[in-house]
Amino acid sequence: MNPEPEAAAVAGEDAPTGLELLYSQHRAQLLRFLRARTGDAAESEDIVQELWMRLRTQHVGPVANGRAYLFQMANNLVLDRARERARRARRERLWTEAVQLQAPAEGEAAAPGPAPDEELIGQEERRQLAA
Repeated sequence: MNPEPEAAAVAGEDAPTGLELLYSQHRAQLLRFLRARTGDAAESEDIVQELWMRLRTQHVGPVANGRAYLFQMANNLVLDRARERARRARRERLWTEAVQLQAPAEGEAAAPGPAPDEELIGQEERRQLAA
């Protein structure tokens, strides 16, 4: 059962478009398709909801094959999420590498001299003594 079209009708929103009706008819098939593509039922539900929101907010012209259009949109959303995960993983890896380059290795002494905060405190004390 798909709650979105009924909720839209109750809320007094515009009448569903042809693609929204097709979505209602093919929602179970879209979920199966997405579960096969993602391997995750929760992510599949999220993508179906995102697909529904895009159908409600985007206005498209006539579509020759609405079912194929819906499945292509769903596949594009899967690909977008995969790309985002890859970008996030790369960003995390680069950040981790940068931190490891700055930190002393295990068993290695830190750089000689006082810590930066101790250096600032020392400078302030010297200024006060000079005054």
